[in-house]
Amino acid sequence: GGDTSGYGGLVRSVRLPGPASRPYGGWFDEVADELEGALEEQGLLPENAIGKTVVDRGELTFHIEREHLVRVARTLRDDPALRFELCTGVSGVHYPHDKGRELHAV
Repeated sequence: GGDTSGYGGLVRSVRLPGPASRPYGGWFDEVADELEGALEEQGLLPENAIGKTVVDRGELTFHIEREHLVRVARTLRDDPALRFELCTGVSGVHYPHDKGRELHAV
């Protein structure tokens, strides 16, 4: 008897990166400034739409509040200073310990 899979019930904890503080570095500050300015022009306070900003492993990630997802996505695509034209994909992820926000689109 016993486990012959090699798995042995091992569990690895994953720690997600926390929010970043400005300056973010590189071109990230310019993009954040442009996005915040474009949202303000639409009458939306950036802090109401952007839950947090993470810089990790050379990538910039905006965590957007669900009620503002479509508006922020359109702004990223349509604002002349931003013009993000490619979305490589969106996946649903379940974070059971994130009470009230268990389901994320990432």
